[in-house]
Amino acid sequence: MTLGTINNKSGGQPAPRSVGVVKLNSVLLCTAPLQVVNTQSAVDYLSERDGLSRKLFVILIHPLLGPLVKKLILDIANTFDDVVVLDYSEAYEDMLKQRVTLKPSRISSLITGVGRARSLIKSYQLYTERLGVEILKEIGTVDEIYCRGGCNHLEGFFLRSMGSVKTIIRVDDGHGDYIPVTWKYATINTYEIAHQFRRRLSVSFKLIGAILITGQAGIAKNVFLKPRVKWSDSFSNLSRKNCKQIGRYVHGNIKKLSVFASPYNSDRKILILGSKIPNSRFGFTIEQEVEMYNASIDFIKQRHGVSEDQIWYKHHPRLSQWSWNYKKNKLNSRLFDYEECSLAEVEFCNPNLIAVYSPGSTALIHANVLFNKPSFLIDLSREKSLHPAIYKQYKYVADLVGIPSIVWEGNKILG
Repeated sequence: MTLGTINNKSGGQPAPRSVGVVKLNSVLLCTAPLQVVNTQSAVDYLSERDGLSRKLFVILIHPLLGPLVKKLILDIANTFDDVVVLDYSEAYEDMLKQRVTLKPSRISSLITGVGRARSLIKSYQLYTERLGVEILKEIGTVDEIYCRGGCNHLEGFFLRSMGSVKTIIRVDDGHGDYIPVTWKYATINTYEIAHQFRRRLSVSFKLIGAILITGQAGIAKNVFLKPRVKWSDSFSNLSRKNCKQIGRYVHGNIKKLSVFASPYNSDRKILILGSKIPNSRFGFTIEQEVEMYNASIDFIKQRHGVSEDQIWYKHHPRLSQWSWNYKKNKLNSRLFDYEECSLAEVEFCNPNLIAVYSPGSTALIHANVLFNKPSFLIDLSREKSLHPAIYKQYKYVADLVGIPSIVWEGNKILG
């Protein structure tokens, strides 16, 4: 199991319990950089009200967090007091890889499947126990856990490893939090409805099979079912039912980050926030993506009276180097350097910025609602060769918070 303490402010030592001094050990199960800001904002809110100090341990859990994103998370954490970053991003994948590999034989695939099921259950049990011991050694007693509302098997793995922590707090995780569970049915999105049906059917077969094979229903449910979390509290960056709204704290913490950022470029008048658009399953190519962006750039130049050198494209954090290189050669705008991994929200503090555009991102919502920057959705919901749900959901949320759109349809931009 991989463990790395990548924040040197504490040396990775467990937080001491001083006599007469109450300081809670708080843990964030982190899958994205902005969650650190959101959680610190929730911590600030709670500490103002209950008078308790908190030491925040940011546990990196997502296997797709690359080196640049991890560095960004560390930079954000180092801006705040009493925040430590621990890297467990390979733990879940390590658990899956440690399943027993059966020797080649003529045994039927059914028997092989039986062995794999038993191995997975055993590995899950072993690794959650081992992870719990490591976390206890590294942190000490965990008093409260923060994680995204849409937690899945990944968060479940870590939640179960930490045992019976009673206080589990939900923090904002972006635009997906603002899509109601009934959206797919209300809009009759057949792709999402069918996808959910197939997923539930697959999970049911795997769960029943694992229970029959191993007889360990409890662990099998932990492996195959998403955790059912009873939230002690819920926080949202925007106003939302049954959540405490902490947009003011998020705005303040972003401003704090901006103090340590590089000097703002006075030529960054327009920001285009990229999204991971091309997908081989649906046919939309990078050539079409660049055509869409360049058409948007032509529209932006006329609307705002700016030049191409004043329009900047900020790529998605998980964009490949190859894709960035292609756009560097083809886009009619400036680009952020590939290695320049930073929160888009920090750019909204640039006094020279006059507008933000995006085909879909949480940052676009924040630009509009938290920073009062003129913001516009590049609406791809009518494009047939894209994911049948994601860009319709971006349009739904944009309408919800009052972000106007420019529409990509028929290979051209409609204002």
